Amino acid sequence: MIFKVLTFSFLLIATIACNKTEFTKKECEELSMKKYKGYQRESHQFDNYCKMYQIHYTSSRCQKALKKLILGTPLTKLKQLHGEDIDQCFTKNDIKHFTN
Repeated sequence: MIFKVLTFSFLLIATIACNKTEFTKKECEELSMKKYKGYQRESHQFDNYCKMYQIHYTSSRCQKALKKLILGTPLTKLKQLHGEDIDQCFTKNDIKHFTN
């Protein structure tokens, strides 16, 4: 019985401690790119905790960059146009299939 109570208490504390509610602008940029790639948890966190920031790597920017990547624009050119972290908008398969 004590073991069950301790286990439950530990899981409850771990769950509460892992629910971050304050993010920096840089963390929100990363969450935005993960949201674009379809990560559910990160999408939820971005929607709930990043409204106060002006985001550079928006879904629109990621979509435009992906279209250019598919059409053959080199990754180095995309980084010049959109910023050094634009490759984080792409999945590993996107980079594998569409880079030279």
